[in-house]
Amino acid sequence: MKDTAIYVDVSAGRIRSIVRLPETTAHALVKRGANMDAAASERLWRLAHLTAMAQEVFEDEEAAKTWLRSPNRVFGDAAPMARRAFPGGRISHLEPLPR
Repeated sequence: MKDTAIYVDVSAGRIRSIVRLPETTAHALVKRGANMDAAASERLWRLAHLTAMAQEVFEDEEAAKTWLRSPNRVFGDAAPMARRAFPGGRISHLEPLPR
């Protein structure tokens, strides 16, 4: 998660919020050297997949990152990275990414 936060240029807390992993749980996992549960892992994978899709669409890494972080009317004024990384906002290869 830390690497994802650095890459997308947001706080680790924001990534934890997106994958719904409480800070205390995240710290305990790091301390024990344990893995996230399957649901949090899937949400993190969705975020990584969305990032790759955005980079493909925008053909510019920084433009894709900006789009991921910025509120968008299509997503109810939520940032795409927050809205589409969890059930109900599932990513589909058939859905176009709105700019």
